[in-house]
Amino acid sequence: MRIRYLAAVLLAATVLGGAAIAGPHGHGMGGPPNVEALESELGITPDQKAAWDAYAEVLKRNATSAQAMRQGVDPRAMTPDDRAAFMTKMMGVRQQHFESVKAAAEALLPSLNEFQKGKASAMLPGLRSGMMGCRGRT
Repeated sequence: MRIRYLAAVLLAATVLGGAAIAGPHGHGMGGPPNVEALESELGITPDQKAAWDAYAEVLKRNATSAQAMRQGVDPRAMTPDDRAAFMTKMMGVRQQHFESVKAAAEALLPSLNEFQKGKASAMLPGLRSGMMGCRGRT
């Protein structure tokens, strides 16, 4: 019973993009982050704007891509094999998105001051510690 529940949660998160599990800046596990709120909270300056815009573009592009993949998908109409294949495909896409966001976030870091870096490491996708934004510190 517990495994069935966990499978249903994973499927919902995969298909719905975690929209019901919103993060602190209005984004779920696959939903678009509130880029403007993140930019404002970090206090991005005009000199940092180009680096920020490059990072924000990756976030927006990944959110649009994930939404497009889920468009018109009805897991109830899928066979178990089709659902498994779809989930596998989505997990692969999420891994690619995670890697691209992490790379973009790390490229943004040198343009930030020390105070902003501290805030960024706690709140930005690709840097923050947590379920979908893990960043190993060694």
